[in-house]
Amino acid sequence: MKKTIFALLMPVIITGCATTDLPSKYALDENSGRSIAVAGVTLSGAPLSRFAGFELLVRERKGQSESSVNVKPYYHSVTGLARTISENSKHRQRHRSFVIKGPASNESLDIVEEDKATGRVAVLELPPGDYEVYGWRLRERTQFGGLEYTPVMALSHGFRVEPGEGHYLGRFDLDFTAEGRPRMAIDDRRAEDLSAISTRYARVDVARISSDDGADR
Repeated sequence: MKKTIFALLMPVIITGCATTDLPSKYALDENSGRSIAVAGVTLSGAPLSRFAGFELLVRERKGQSESSVNVKPYYHSVTGLARTISENSKHRQRHRSFVIKGPASNESLDIVEEDKATGRVAVLELPPGDYEVYGWRLRERTQFGGLEYTPVMALSHGFRVEPGEGHYLGRFDLDFTAEGRPRMAIDDRRAEDLSAISTRYARVDVARISSDDGADR
């Protein structure tokens, strides 16, 4: 089943960096306390070669209920504010990303459509827990630096990873239209995407990679 998410666009001036995937000899291990998430990510409506960077953004998902409470500190001095900022930086929520294309990425674009590279199947190692895809980021070089495009409103595609297991999120396609109103569609391309994982990571047992449709085991 295909889902489509519409997004308003926000371009900003940027600087930044990217990361790469896992080592080719990587294997799932229950004793490692780590898990993996897998997603195919493509760009349509504009050539991927136009952009210097393309990422799908992920963050931890915190549970909320009717009894949840917001707690906001206030301060009697600048010193108190500075100490709190320093302490909070140690516990700040980590944001991660599936890197499709980036200046520091050596991974090949392995999704090809009509003889053009449109994206890749990306893998992200995570501690076990609940996460969500909350956005995407495109970076384009300009004469004076660059532009970064992100959705104004956050997306919310939740998933869970278990210790020593993997989870397949689906194939995400960002339709970057000329009208400036990108659409993110999510489709199930498990067979194709996990075949790419088997080729790239021979020691990863794809039978241990679940998906939301319940037909994975």
